[in-house]
This record gives sequence, C-alpha cells and structure tokens, in this order.
Amino acid sequence: VDIGEESSTSGNVNTGDLKDEIALLKEEASRLEKERDEFALQTQNLSEQLCQETAEREYLQAKSSYLQVEIDIKQKLFENDLDDLRAANRDAIIAMHDDLSQQNLPLELDNARLRCQNDLVSNDLINVTAERDRDVVENTALAEEVGDVQSKWRAALTNVQDLQTAADCRESELLQICAELVSSAEIIAELESVNHCQSNKLAELEMIVQGQSRSTLITPEVEQPPVATLVETEDLPELHA
Repeated sequence: VDIGEESSTSGNVNTGDLKDEIALLKEEASRLEKERDEFALQTQNLSEQLCQETAEREYLQAKSSYLQVEIDIKQKLFENDLDDLRAANRDAIIAMHDDLSQQNLPLELDNARLRCQNDLVSNDLINVTAERDRDVVENTALAEEVGDVQSKWRAALTNVQDLQTAADCRESELLQICAELVSSAEIIAELESVNHCQSNKLAELEMIVQGQSRSTLITPEVEQPPVATLVETEDLPELHA
C-alpha cells in the first residue's frame, strides 16, 4: 500500500512537469512560427526589391544601349558632315586660287605699267635735278643781290633808328612842356582861387569901413578906432598885397 501511494504521488508530479514543458514548447513553437512569418515577409520584400533593382538595371542597360546606338549614329553623321566640309573647303580653296590667279593677271599688268611710269619719273627726276642745279646758281646770284639790299636796308634802319631817337627826345621834351603847362595851369588856378578869396575879404573890409563911416556920421563925438585895428592880424599880409 505504501509503495502504491508513493508511485501515485510521483506520477502526479511527472504529469505536471510534462504539462509545463508542453506549454513551454507550445510557446516556443508559436514564437518560432512568428519568426518564420517575419522571415518569410522579409524574404518576400527582399525578393521584390531584388526584382525591382533587376528591372531598373535592365532598363539602364537598355537605355545605355540606346544611347550608344544614338552616339554611333551622331558620330557617323558628324564624320559625314566633316567629310562634306572638307570637300567644300577644298572646292572653295580651289575656286579662291583660281580667282586669285585671275586677279593676279591685272595686277601684273599694273605692275608693268608702274615700272614704265617709274622709268618716266626717273627721267623727270634727272631733268628736275638739272633745273635745280641751275636754280642753285641763280639763287646764289640772288643771294648776293639780297646781301647788298640787306646792307642798304640796315643802313636805312640805322637812319630810321636815329630819327626815332631824335623823335623820342622831341616827344619827351613835348611831354615835359605839357607837364609844365599843366603845372602852370594848376598854379594859375590856385592863384585865381587865392585872388578870389582876397577879393571876398577885401569886399568884407570895404563893407566894414562903410559901416564905420556911417556910424561916425551919426555919432561924431565917439572916437573910432583906426581901420587897421578892425582887420584881423592874419589878414594884414593879404591887405597889403
């Protein structure tokens, strides 16, 4: 009986542990399923991103191929245009050379004509040189005549200068006489002014004398002072004058 009780007790204990382990295993399984789902989602996202990048890479490769083809076409067109330009430039150079050749012919003719004119000018220059030599001889003779004329002119100029000096002396004398006349006129004007003042003073003295004479006739008993006492001392020289 004791052994059976012990075995039943141990059986209960083992069953509880198993339940706990099963619960833990279920939780672990649930966690693993969630991680698996997340991993699957990440894998799907990465797959989609990889597909998108692959598509973009293919698009860029296609675009690069298209651009390369376009570059090749443009390069070919440029080479064709360059060949055309070279051909046109060559034709233009040939035409320009022909035109210059045609223009050079009249220039050569003009050059020959200018050489002929140069020869004529050289002959004219020889003639002009001969005429110049003759003119030099004539100029020498004229220079001698001019020297004689200049000598006469210098003598005449000396005479003119002497006459001018004499005229200047006469003019200075005339100016001095004019100055003396002006000074005399000023002196005369001053004397006339003094004479006028003295005339006025003389008239005043006459009026004073006449007044004294009338007073003497009215009052003969009063002794009148002499006329000289009625004249101021500063007027005596003028009175005598």
